[in-house]
Amino acid sequence: AHRAARRGGPAVLGHYHSHPSGVPIPSETDRACAAPDGALWLIVGAGAVRAWVAGPDGEGGVAFVEALLDIR
Repeated sequence: AHRAARRGGPAVLGHYHSHPSGVPIPSETDRACAAPDGALWLIVGAGAVRAWVAGPDGEGGVAFVEALLDIR
């Protein structure tokens, strides 16, 4: 999907994954793998789904800010 987006295809808006034995908040592994590019991260865990936006933390890393989605 990322290669197709770089060639002018549809943009990748975000990522989805689960934390089967954890809570739906970004982990240290998520932070290490994320880019501060404004991508949406949907994380499922503990019977809930939460959305996060990956942005810069001001120190060269990634900070996740919780996003509220209005799904109609």
